[in-house]
Formats: sequence, C-alpha cells, structure tokens
Amino acid sequence: MSSLKHHDLNAIVRAYKDKNRPTLARLLGSYHDLPSLNEAIRKAAHGLDEKGKRHRHQSRIKREAIRAAHRALAAVETTLASITDFDSLHSVVEARTHSIDGIGELYIYDVALRIGAFLRIEPTKVYLHAGTRRGALRLGFPPSMKTIRPEELPSELAELRPFEIEDLLCIYEDRS
Repeated sequence: MSSLKHHDLNAIVRAYKDKNRPTLARLLGSYHDLPSLNEAIRKAAHGLDEKGKRHRHQSRIKREAIRAAHRALAAVETTLASITDFDSLHSVVEARTHSIDGIGELYIYDVALRIGAFLRIEPTKVYLHAGTRRGALRLGFPPSMKTIRPEELPSELAELRPFEIEDLLCIYEDRS
C-alpha cells in the first residue's frame, strides 16, 4: 500500500517526535495560554507564532487578505465560542475565509488548529492540503481526499495525534 518502507516510516516518526513535535507543542501551547478568544482569533488570523512572528506558512499571504480574514472571523466570535468539535470549527473558518483572495486550505487548517488549541479542541482526522496531500499520496491515498481517519494510516503513525500526523506529512512529504 505504501511507497514508503516500514523502517523508513519508523525513522521518520522517530525524527518527527524528537525534532518537530516540541516545536508544534510550543506553538499550540502559546494559544492555550491566551487571555481571550478574541486574542486567539487575532493571533491565529495573523498567523502569529509563540514569539509574535508570522509563521512561515502564512508568510506569503498578503496583509490585506489576512486583515480581511481576521475581520471575518472576529465577526463570528460568538459562534466560534460555542463550537465543541474540530470539524465544526474548521467548517466555520472555511465558510468565513475561503472566498478571500489569497486564503487557501493550509491557512484555513492552521487558523482552525490554533483557535482550536485555545478552545481545547483538536482534530480527530488528518486534514489534507497541498503539502499533506503529497505526503498522503506517498502513502497510497488518492489526491482527491480531504481528510484521512487515523485508523486508515500505517500502524507506524498510530502513536501520533491527528494534528501531529498532518504536521509530519507536510514536513516529510518529499522524503523517501
């Protein structure tokens, strides 16, 4: 099923856990500690990391697109506050921002993940966008998929949470 050998995937998972997992944990932890949902929306919409710098994923998005996305999400703060699952959170972020020029799948996922960190909501599936889709393709999944259930993935990935698998697939998309 997989174009990656099991020992290669085991090595990738070990490397991810040692090097990349702590970075993602710091980023999401910085959202846990924010004083308000309003601040989480602002910080997530602007793609800010724990140091207040724009994350590389959002570095090429024009400032006006980011400002428009922030306004669109701030307008539904009450709705966001009432959400209890990641799929719904992702759907609201997508509905409010997908029509903004320059906003794409990765931005939508990242914003939902960061707001979700504040709300203590995390994905139960692996969401696919350009980078993760390439990684999933290497594991034998069709490019048309939008999400993958963790139990559909190789057993080597079972010790990772869905958002960590998304991160791993994005980081290691081109590794053999």
